[in-house]
Amino acid sequence: MQPSLVSIVRYQEPFESVRKAIELCKGLEQFRAGDRVFLKPNIVCWTRKTSFPKWGVITTSRVVEDVIVLLKDLGAREILIGEGTVTHRPGDTETTAHAFETLGYNTLAQRYGVKALIEMHHGTIAASASAARRLVDGFDPACIGVIYDCGNMVFEGYEEYRRGLEILGPYLGHVHVKNAAFERPPGGGVWRPRWSPLHDGVVDFHALFQALRSVGYDGWIVVEDFSQRYDSRTALRENLKFLRNIEQSIQ
Repeated sequence: MQPSLVSIVRYQEPFESVRKAIELCKGLEQFRAGDRVFLKPNIVCWTRKTSFPKWGVITTSRVVEDVIVLLKDLGAREILIGEGTVTHRPGDTETTAHAFETLGYNTLAQRYGVKALIEMHHGTIAASASAARRLVDGFDPACIGVIYDCGNMVFEGYEEYRRGLEILGPYLGHVHVKNAAFERPPGGGVWRPRWSPLHDGVVDFHALFQALRSVGYDGWIVVEDFSQRYDSRTALRENLKFLRNIEQSIQ
C-alpha cells in the first residue's frame, strides 16, 4: 500500500491557511471544474444543553467555509455537506436541526448554494426513509436533503427500495452503498448483522439500481466498504466491477 501524503499547517489566515494545507498534500489534484463534491465534517456528537467549543471537538465551521470557498473558486458544480444524526432520545428531531443551525450550515447553504444532507443511519432517528423524511419535512429541499444508505438499512430501517426513495421524493440528495449479512451464533439464537463485501450480503443491488432509475436519480453513488475483505485498492477495483455489471444488467 502506498503511503498517504499528509500536511500540517498552523491556521493563521482565513482561506489561505486551508488552501496551503490542501495544496501541500495535493488534496484536490484530481479535481476538475464542474465536479460534484461531498463534504463530511464529522459531527460525532451534539447537545442543546450546553454551548460547544468553537474548535477541538468537531471540524470548525470556519474551516468548512474555507473549503467551500476554495471549491467554488475552482468551479465545483455542486457542494454537499453530509452528516449523520447523533441523538440519544428516539423521536428527537430538534438536536440535528439545532446542530446545523448553530454550526452555520444553513447560512452556508444560502450564502454559497451548498446543500446540507442527513444520513440514514441505524441507531439514529433517521434510520429509515420514512423517519428521515419526517425529520427534514418542511425544510427547503434545495438546501436540506437526505443520504440514502442501503447498507445501514440492513441493521435498522429497511423499507422496500422504490417505496423508500419515493417517500424521500425531492429530499433524495445522495446515495451510499455498502452491504451487510446476518450471522448465526454457533449455538443458535438471535442472528446479528455484520458488514460484508458488496457482492455478498442482504442488499439486492439489482433491485436498488432499478429503483434509483425509476425515481430518476442521476447523482453520485458512493461506496463505503467496511467488510475489510480486501485491501483498499483491490476493494476499489472489485466493487467498481461489481457495480458496473449491475448497472449494465438493468439497461
